[in-house]
Parts: sequence; structure tokens; C-alpha cells
Amino acid sequence: MMWLKLLGKILNTLREGASPRQIAGGFVLGFALGLIPGWPLQAFLLLAVIFFLNVNLTMAGVGAALATAVALLFDPVFNAAGGWVLEAGFLHGLWTAAYNTPVFALARFNNTVVMGSTVLGVVGAVIWFPILIWAVKVYRQRVLAWINKLWIVRAVTGSRLFLWFARVASLGATS
Repeated sequence: MMWLKLLGKILNTLREGASPRQIAGGFVLGFALGLIPGWPLQAFLLLAVIFFLNVNLTMAGVGAALATAVALLFDPVFNAAGGWVLEAGFLHGLWTAAYNTPVFALARFNNTVVMGSTVLGVVGAVIWFPILIWAVKVYRQRVLAWINKLWIVRAVTGSRLFLWFARVASLGATS
């Protein structure tokens, strides 16, 4: 039953309410958060950004859950990317100076998987943000219009039972 409520919240979010930027922003920030293993400093900072910015928290939770579910599959990719970033000769001075500062050591960037997941999460967020904005707009313009034209949808939403339930739900009697 919990999955149906979550699916309902996701579909409701996509259908109305939040802007496409809020939806896309919440999803990509949540996804980037879910990729980071453990809770190093950058995970807390990203969580603060999610709460500070006006993004959709439902989609941030969905993105984080989805990323957490698939992150283990991509650990070899994160390890390779993090190793490349940490071993890049032109960045050795930066990493040495940064790791010698007490606060930056909390970020655990010396771990190749943490470094790789952070870098690829940020790069992925930059790439996926405009794509998801476009996808939400297309969904709202084309897919919802097509769904609303289906005879079964018109039959159900036009029924007296549905209209009564919508009136009760608007009063806040259901959760």
C-alpha cells in the first residue's frame, strides 16, 4: 500500500503543482545525494542545498532512493573515475592541501569511490537537469493530454462516486 501512495505522490507531482524546474532539481539533487556512499561532509552539504533551494522534496527522495538502489552496480565506475581524479598530476597539490585541512578531511575524498561518485553525481546533475525539465514539460503537454482523452478516464472522472470522493478529498478528509 505504501508503494501505491508513493506512486500517487509522484504522479500528482508530475501532473500539477511543482514547476518542471523544481521537479528536475529535486530529482537530480536527490540522485546525486543517493550516489554518495555513507555520510561524508558533501552529503550533508548536498542535503542542506536540497532543503535550502525550492526543489520538490518528493522527487528528491525518489532520486535518492533510486540512486541508492543502483549505486552498487556503478561502484567500479566510481572507483575508476575517483582514482583518475585523485591521481591526476596537476591536482596533487590541491588534494594534499585540502586533505591537510581538518574540515575537508571529513569529505573523505581520499576514498576513490566517494570521489568518483561525487564527481559523477555533479556532472550527471548538470547534464540531466535540462533533459528532465524538457521531459516533465513533454509529459504534461502530450502524455497527460492523451491520457485524459481515454474513454475509461473520462468515464471514471465523470462518475458521481469520483466527484464525491474529489469533493471529500478537497476538504482534507482523506490522507
